[in-house]
Amino acid sequence: MMPREETSTSTPSPSSMSEADHEEALAFLDRLDLVEAILADLTTLGLVGEDDNKFLAYLVATSRKLDKPLSLSVISRASAGKSWLLTRVIELMPVEDVMRYTRISPRALFYDEPGRYKNKILFIEEAIGAKEADLPVRSMQSERRLSNLVTMTDPKTGKLKTQETVVEGPLTYLTSSVEPLDYETATRSFEIAIDESVEQTARVVARQFHEHTLDGVREHLATEAIVRRHRNAQRLIEPFVVVNPHAPKLRFPTGTLRLRREALKYLSLMAVLALLHQHQRPVRTFTQNGVTYRYVEVYPADVDRANRLMAECLARALSDLPGPAQELLLKIQAYVTEQAGQRRLDPEAITFNRREIRERLEWDDRQLRRNLDLLAEQEYVEVVAGSFGKRYVYRLSPDHRLIVQAGLSVEEKIRALGLTASRDLETPSRSDLDEEKPTLRRKP
Repeated sequence: MMPREETSTSTPSPSSMSEADHEEALAFLDRLDLVEAILADLTTLGLVGEDDNKFLAYLVATSRKLDKPLSLSVISRASAGKSWLLTRVIELMPVEDVMRYTRISPRALFYDEPGRYKNKILFIEEAIGAKEADLPVRSMQSERRLSNLVTMTDPKTGKLKTQETVVEGPLTYLTSSVEPLDYETATRSFEIAIDESVEQTARVVARQFHEHTLDGVREHLATEAIVRRHRNAQRLIEPFVVVNPHAPKLRFPTGTLRLRREALKYLSLMAVLALLHQHQRPVRTFTQNGVTYRYVEVYPADVDRANRLMAECLARALSDLPGPAQELLLKIQAYVTEQAGQRRLDPEAITFNRREIRERLEWDDRQLRRNLDLLAEQEYVEVVAGSFGKRYVYRLSPDHRLIVQAGLSVEEKIRALGLTASRDLETPSRSDLDEEKPTLRRKP
């Protein structure tokens, strides 16, 4: 990642922490099992399961410190827990770095304080709340600034004049939606879907019951300490330059135009992983035009973690279907395959109606109808019979296997996408690991 201009902000400095808080936060960042510790804390906060989703959300929030931050949209059905996931993750970020709104008006971002959004998190609880502000939000994500030329009255002369207003970014944008986002917005963010399986619902309900036990009450009382530790740890993460020495060796698919943006997300994902682990790595320096910059490097372990998190998102990006529709298609494929085996017929000969699929998935009729209509519109399923007032009968279209990749395991997706594994990269030497660590390691 490129160096970014340093500016003074209202962010509390590490020296403003108590010595105990500083040491606790530093010890947390020094943990060799840092990723597992983050996941465990998010579970204690009530986010059961969803390990890849919640860690990706945590990384995206942390990426606000990069010169090119990431963004994230959670697309799932109502009651799945979209806002819950984002709210829990945001709770672990420093309050001075988070701006959370239910709605923003079309021109609100243009007229805010010039540096208010620089390297901050903009969290809009539901995407519909930012619908009128899509253009400035997208500009902040891509161009990392907003410029606005307006006509106004000169208070001295009373004459009209033009004035330019500039609001600096970049920012990290987080939101959720039950509906697929428009293409322009979707390509600028990671898109994830909540696990809506019966098994995950069982885990969520079990967690809800656990929270009413004595152990659950104790864990709830410990959340304040968890939140404080994470917020302080985030304040100790410095916005170093990140260098990826493995970048020339990394493989990435190139089949569609959208993959240009997906490749940038992939690289930023590795960069934020390196930034998160900066207190466990040597900090090097280089000088350019008389200015000395400090930087950390991406390690092979970061590549592996990025591959895992990227696999599902990339498979989704390569498909023209949103997450719930992909899930529905996979369930229909499984049902049709099962019926074809039992009845000794070709899958294309098996027909089904909404009631059969609704009982199989335990989806409500409104959600099923919406996503089944989308599958029919995209020609993944065909309407065999049916009209207004009559039962609709469907079958899989001959090219329904176009997104079969979405049903693979994470490891299979990584191989199918051709992403480079860490075993094909050089591992840092022991001397590298023993080099000088970051200067911000003990409270002065």
